[in-house]
Parts: sequence; structure tokens; C-alpha cells
Amino acid sequence: MVPKSCSRCARYTPDFAMQSHSLTVVDIIRRCGIYPAHIEPRLVSEIHDVLNEVPSIPPTLGSLRRTDGSSANLLCLQGFLPIQYRNSTYNIPLAIYITEWYPNHAPVVLVTP
Repeated sequence: MVPKSCSRCARYTPDFAMQSHSLTVVDIIRRCGIYPAHIEPRLVSEIHDVLNEVPSIPPTLGSLRRTDGSSANLLCLQGFLPIQYRNSTYNIPLAIYITEWYPNHAPVVLVTP
């Protein structure tokens, strides 16, 4: 799930208590308060590219809990990823958290129950 070499990403576990589906991508990025201003246009562009391909994973404000007990409010794409397998479509529930170290570190991707 998370590469062992990336100790920063491994510090997070999901906390689904804080989510909002009514905010725009820019609103969510600004509410998080952890992404540098120069990354905002890139995040917005990349999120829109993802939504054009997979509209079933809308952006939300998500929270991941660190192993030290603190939590971080992050941009999260949460929903269902449709997968075709043997002439059937399966919707895989997932959450993609964009950490504060993006784009230097990959997002945290979790298959959610």
C-alpha cells in the first residue's frame, strides 16, 4: 500500500470523521492550509484531469491521522473506481489522499470498506 521507504506517508491512517462533498477543489485546497500557493494551480489542473477520466471519485476534505495521534486535513478523492472484469463492472471503493509533500511524494491510496 505505502512503500516502506517512505516513512512520511506511513505515518498516516484514515480518519473518515471529517469530510465534505459540497466544496470546490480550490476551497478544499485552501481549507487544508498545508499546500504551498505555487502548487495550487497544479493540484487544480490534475484533479480536473482525474475527474474527466473518473467522475465517480469527487474531491472532498479528508482527514488522516498520524501515528503520533495528530491529524492532517488533506485534499481527498473519495468514491468508486469502476473496473471492468469478464464483462462485468465492479465498483472499487477508494480514497486518494494528497499529502502535504505532494508532488515530491505519491498520494496515499486506500481501498475503503
